[in-house]
Amino acid sequence: MSLHKVGVEHVIGGSGTAFTDDQIKLLLRFTDSIVMVYDADAAGVKASLKNCELLLKAGAKVKCIRLPKGTDPDEFAKANGEATQEKLKELTEPFPKALKRMMIPHGCKDETVIADCLNTICSLVACVQDAALRLEYIKSIAVDFKSKIGIIDDKVRGLRAKVKEALPQTKTQSGIFGIDALKENIESDRPGILTSVMQEFLDGYGEEPIV
Repeated sequence: MSLHKVGVEHVIGGSGTAFTDDQIKLLLRFTDSIVMVYDADAAGVKASLKNCELLLKAGAKVKCIRLPKGTDPDEFAKANGEATQEKLKELTEPFPKALKRMMIPHGCKDETVIADCLNTICSLVACVQDAALRLEYIKSIAVDFKSKIGIIDDKVRGLRAKVKEALPQTKTQSGIFGIDALKENIESDRPGILTSVMQEFLDGYGEEPIV
């Protein structure tokens, strides 16, 4: 209610900790682009993870907003007034980046905390149905966690194979992928690889000059 009062429209407030299947289906009748805003506390992070998984499995494109520590959406709206919408846009991030910020304390170097966070985020990326979007997430995670794309891709594919709920197949977005990394991977004595098989592309991306 507070967000709507300051001009942020198309907002829903969940009752309880997680969406039901019927609620998600109803929501996706209007849009498949969802921005989640939760309290920046342990309960908020838990709700973000659960609902992100449910939405991704249903085919939604999910982004997150990480509010300042100790602030809930109601307080944020009251503090920022008519500037709330612009402030929220500035805070909106792809869910892997936002959840990493939520789950790993600033300056934390604990390998266990970092590994747990990486595994959690990869398990969510494994729920993404669109192969092209999944690849973009894999690339950004590799950068954020200072890892290799191939390592993250292997982890995501392994987790994806274990997803219990059968995910409906979606048509991969058409286009040419891999141009961005072709220059750095191609060598004078080795030809580039052109493939129409997405899995072959994913297997070689980041290591081979493949498009």
